[in-house]
Amino acid sequence: MSELYYRLALQFLPNLGPTTIKKLLQHYGSATQIFTARDIRMLLGNRAPVPKLTDAIRRQVEQELGWMERTGIQLDFFHDEVVQYANQ
Repeated sequence: MSELYYRLALQFLPNLGPTTIKKLLQHYGSATQIFTARDIRMLLGNRAPVPKLTDAIRRQVEQELGWMERTGIQLDFFHDEVVQYANQ
């Protein structure tokens, strides 16, 4: 799965807002690393949900990717300058 896939998945996670997502991205460097991090509980705190790809989130991401492809939409994330995902 690509970085774009994981970035979209972050948007569908319950109880994680833009501030927390930004904090996680700054700490781990990529959305992919957020989903594979072993120490994420320390960063988020014991009560926060650990980012997990459920079947429902996977379906949402795949629908969104399909729509983006059909319409030619490109995702720009809040900390990107200009990123081209077409080749990923």
